[in-house]
Amino acid sequence: MKNQTLFNRGGDLEKSNPSFSKKFLFSLATVSVLSTCAEAKISGCGLSGNCGTITNNQTGKITVENSGNILIIEEEGSVKPSGVNDIAIEFKSNSSTTTFKNQGTVIGGNNKGSIVIGDGATITTFENSGTIGNEISKFGITVLGNKNKSTITNFHNSGTISAINEGIYLKKQL
Repeated sequence: MKNQTLFNRGGDLEKSNPSFSKKFLFSLATVSVLSTCAEAKISGCGLSGNCGTITNNQTGKITVENSGNILIIEEEGSVKPSGVNDIAIEFKSNSSTTTFKNQGTVIGGNNKGSIVIGDGATITTFENSGTIGNEISKFGITVLGNKNKSTITNFHNSGTISAINEGIYLKKQL
């Protein structure tokens, strides 16, 4: 049997043997995502588990922790906590998220970031085509760093990120 090599180039999975089945390739990707989600944790706004989709208006906070998370806010979905000092979405320190995709609206309270990415958190793909923050949010996105750097591998923004202060605030905690 001839060896087949799979490698990733800029998000596209390529193969060295053209006879390799694409159907099989997609099945492996699905299994990989499903097994990764079994170890993750997303909570708040009626979500529990590891892969969450917001399709309507939510007034609570979403917390993302552990590894392998997938969180999607659809176009009609929104996360707007009712408290003036509340964060809308918090990626906990040292958490690992495969995909965060916002097509809707994410707005935090007056004195907080709408989205806070904790110390040492990793997000592989961060896509925003919706709205993050507004004229009352202190920050659109806050990225915290202390001992461990926080990482966003692929950042795509075709939407709006805004706030009173900075749209994206990088903060080294002391």
